[in-house]
Amino acid sequence: MAGTEQAAHRPPAQLAGIFPAGAVTMMWAGAWAAAGWAFHGKFGLEKVLTALAMPVGIIWLALMFLAVQALFARRWGWGITVTLLWAILWLAGAEPTADWLTTKLESQYPPVDLARMAPVDVVVVLGGGTTEGPTRAQVGCSGDRVVMAAQIYHAGKTGTLATTGEATTGIGGNNRGPAAQTVE
Repeated sequence: MAGTEQAAHRPPAQLAGIFPAGAVTMMWAGAWAAAGWAFHGKFGLEKVLTALAMPVGIIWLALMFLAVQALFARRWGWGITVTLLWAILWLAGAEPTADWLTTKLESQYPPVDLARMAPVDVVVVLGGGTTEGPTRAQVGCSGDRVVMAAQIYHAGKTGTLATTGEATTGIGGNNRGPAAQTVE
């Protein structure tokens, strides 16, 4: 009778491991946030929290939770499957993977030699290369195209830069778009 009574108070197998899985997932996310803060200050913390709040970050956390929960519930097949999915998502989205793929693609194209470059009428700079800093515009993660356009201009290889994208507001009260600013 005691065994039957004890079994009646046991949670269903699907609920086993929910608390430990939640704790492990929160500790893991907290460790990433702490590492972001420790190595890069407020900027690093914001970057980690933003990444975790994005859809891929939420899926990553959900897969981690499901993997840990399945392993605590001793559902080995499901746990290993979800762990593999989590690892694949992590590796596919990792910066070293992106860097490796970018290097493979970019290595097919030699860098531009400004000394040998023929003059051009216009250099078109695609948007998204800058971000808004506290007091001025800053080059963002895709800023190499902005820097290259500036180098071409300062080398005297073009007299006109044409830009695309949206205006940044708040810097010096200038709310005009990039094309209007380029005319200056």
